[in-house]
Amino acid sequence: NPDQPSQGEYRVSLTYEEWENAVETLCEHTLSTFGWETSGLISQEQVTLPDSFGPTYEGFLSLQEEAGFHLSPYAGKTVTRYTYGIQNYPTGEDNVYADLLVYNRKIVGGDIRTASLDGFMTSLVYPDD
Repeated sequence: NPDQPSQGEYRVSLTYEEWENAVETLCEHTLSTFGWETSGLISQEQVTLPDSFGPTYEGFLSLQEEAGFHLSPYAGKTVTRYTYGIQNYPTGEDNVYADLLVYNRKIVGGDIRTASLDGFMTSLVYPDD
């Protein structure tokens, strides 16, 4: 059950500001762990995941699994998407972003993408040269 803490996890009470700071620190640490350098938080917004992940989402779910995330337990849940600017994409491309999905104090998914029409979306795993 994604609403309950997993074994070894614990919950603490934080003010809203403390929670936001903690989440931003967690997000930045997660991106750093994958090898990404950020220019900081650009936006955050609530998004609701689909009730079921049909064939349309196979590629997206595959990107999540490549980075160690499994979104299926969060189907139908409202998550917060934190978007960060990425400064070190290997091709030197500008306007690259990282999206991290946070549910109930836990990062449950994410991706690296561009905003351009002919852009791309990849997993959080830093690409090999």
